[in-house]
Amino acid sequence: MIITPDFSYKNGTHFAQLSELAYEKSPDEVKRKMAPKGYRNIRYFDKSGAQCYGLEAEDHVVLAFRGTEPTTMNDVKADINIFHGQDKYGITIGNVHKGFRNEVDTLWPDIKKWLRGTSNKQIYTCGHSLGGAMSGIAASRIDGAICYNYGCPRIGTKDWAKEFDKSHKMYRFVNDRDVISKIPPKWMNYKHCGELHHITRKGKIKKNPTKWSLFKNGFINMLRNPLRIVQGIPDHDMGDYRTLIRRWSESYINNPS
Repeated sequence: MIITPDFSYKNGTHFAQLSELAYEKSPDEVKRKMAPKGYRNIRYFDKSGAQCYGLEAEDHVVLAFRGTEPTTMNDVKADINIFHGQDKYGITIGNVHKGFRNEVDTLWPDIKKWLRGTSNKQIYTCGHSLGGAMSGIAASRIDGAICYNYGCPRIGTKDWAKEFDKSHKMYRFVNDRDVISKIPPKWMNYKHCGELHHITRKGKIKKNPTKWSLFKNGFINMLRNPLRIVQGIPDHDMGDYRTLIRRWSESYINNPS
């Protein structure tokens, strides 16, 4: 973990681990696993089906949001509430997904109160799936916050995404055909924000590939294996994200060219 506003594979690997750990239901287990990494002040936010871990280290703070749990009705309701509305606590230009916004709003008063006691350290947000969308909205509400997310759906409208990119940092990982990254649909005026790091079928990670490159590679891969069309759901697995990013990060560090 390094403190930098710029993209880092080391940080991408670290926050992938934290995004997976956000699914852990035992705060004591999170504390046990994170203590060796220097996190001491660890807070578990859990309210009305929305969850987040706050972790404070010597020089930074992390908000790690939990993604969708199919057995949690509040998560399901958040995912299907696909209409957009204004976020009164953050960027007011454009709109965000109401379901994602409402999940963050549920935890926001407690998160703000906890953050006030963390001495103005660099704040990072992270998460997978619904947690990734929540981490993006949370980052948009905090000056200087940096967001890493994994398999994140589209969060807001085109105007909101444009405004986010003017004043905030987001590094967004998408694993090959991950279907969740393709919703809500563009025809509802939703647009991704941030810097895309796309994981290919062979495990390579490419920064901001062109739409043509993504289409061409996807089409070629489908011709080679027509069953690839059903891979969109397995590609969403957070464990796969963590493993693939760690492998590429180790390869990149050893051979950056």
